[in-house]
Amino acid sequence: MIVVTGATGNVGRTLTQALAEAGEQVTAVSRHTAAVPSGVRHVQADLGRPQGLAAVLDGAKALFLLLSGDLHAPEARPADLIDLAAASGVRRVVLLSSQGVATRPLGPTRIAMRALEDAVRKSGLDWAVLRPGGFASNAFAWAESVRTQGVVAAPFGDIGVPVV
Repeated sequence: MIVVTGATGNVGRTLTQALAEAGEQVTAVSRHTAAVPSGVRHVQADLGRPQGLAAVLDGAKALFLLLSGDLHAPEARPADLIDLAAASGVRRVVLLSSQGVATRPLGPTRIAMRALEDAVRKSGLDWAVLRPGGFASNAFAWAESVRTQGVVAAPFGDIGVPVV
């Protein structure tokens, strides 16, 4: 079984659908009740309270970890999720991080995300850290500049930015 957190958002919803279509057993985790693809189990849970996820992670082989805004707060302890996953028998963690960890490493949320990346790397689990530069779902914000100037402005000069 694969546990997908943030399963009702732009990234998690698409991932959950793709995994289900590939025949994987999926548990979709979100803070609110939500419709999920046929055959997918949905669990309402708060990642800010990791102890409540123990039953969700029991028997899982992999965890896709997407943090919500409140898990970037100074008092948050998202690394506890990694410890819980390892203790529950999860063998692989995929963390959705941010390109900003490398391009703007001193921002408070970037420092916290880098610490979480480090916790994933040191966990002893198989892992992957994804650092996208942007999401195509944000493209509507670019509509006017594309329409009037034929450009999407980014603070990286002439460097292309990968978009998911």
